[in-house]
Amino acid sequence: MLNKLTKIKRLLLIGKEIWHNKRSMRGRFIIYLLSLVLLAGSAMLILLNVIGIVQPPSHDIDRFLEYELNTRTNDIKRQMNALAAHNIDLSQQLHNDIDRVMLEQGIYNNYDALNNNPEALTAIQQATYQTLAAKMQQAPASGALYLINASVNTNLLEPTYNGLFLKFTNIYSENTLFNETCMFRGNPQVARNNNISLYSTWQLELNVHAYPQADKLLHAKENNISQQYILTDVAHLKESWEQSRLFLMPINSNNGRIIGICGFEISSVYFQQRTKQANYKGYPLITAILDKKADNEYQGQLSNPASFVNATIKTSFDGEHELFTAGQEHFIGFTAPLTVGASEHRVAVMLPADSRGRLKCVC
Repeated sequence: MLNKLTKIKRLLLIGKEIWHNKRSMRGRFIIYLLSLVLLAGSAMLILLNVIGIVQPPSHDIDRFLEYELNTRTNDIKRQMNALAAHNIDLSQQLHNDIDRVMLEQGIYNNYDALNNNPEALTAIQQATYQTLAAKMQQAPASGALYLINASVNTNLLEPTYNGLFLKFTNIYSENTLFNETCMFRGNPQVARNNNISLYSTWQLELNVHAYPQADKLLHAKENNISQQYILTDVAHLKESWEQSRLFLMPINSNNGRIIGICGFEISSVYFQQRTKQANYKGYPLITAILDKKADNEYQGQLSNPASFVNATIKTSFDGEHELFTAGQEHFIGFTAPLTVGASEHRVAVMLPADSRGRLKCVC
């Protein structure tokens, strides 16, 4: 066996010697030169790829989506931070207003006495109206509200909660400074006293069934969630034609008891007006705040009102992009997590799926 290996090595050495002897210096020089050219070309392609001059066809669209996702996520986070700051102040002011009225009514610290007590609840609404209306003008939102854990009628099959829910009417832009205010929920006498109109589907009290997170926060134990805030999932109120979500935090009594909730509304119309429009080579970019409903299934608010509104959005991943499917519509894009206090959501940016196919053709 050893002899065979020795013979093979000798043959290889002889073959190598023959190769070199038969090759002229000029031939070997040309081969070495070609090798150097190929090596330099490979290095140049790698360098160009690293610095972004030569990229795969999908790089341009990826860079656009990543930039927009980062920009829009940061903008939404700034909005949430502003709402949190306004809400902390609103919660404290409402607590002071409510305590003052209850002292005048002779029921100070007896919050259970507010149930089935329309006189006291109306007095609270009148005392808190200016606080709520002023804060609504300052916050980046479409409306403001507070609810007390009490009702003028506790015998209803579906519980409702007393308070004020004010909304801006006819939102045409992000700037709501000169928009008219209307009352979505509250006592009509308070609306008349403050010279505002009632919403077209006004009711006296609010059923928070559409916002399960709001109901949970309203009835949370003091030592669990009393200092936290939430952004509810988007919901469609049966008394309203539009969708909205609520930014909420508790109203606490002096002893830490949760006596109500307060915060701001972000309607879908306001979200659309606040979201800056953008497009990629003629394809409109869609921005969304998505709420998880099941594994890989979401619903949410969309910046484009014509895009699968109210539809369940199914997501998947193709190795490069996240894929979004709603009915017969398909989109590609990216998402990023959005944590708002005790609630979890996702920010998404997406383009029609055929934008990727067209991009590969033109590139």
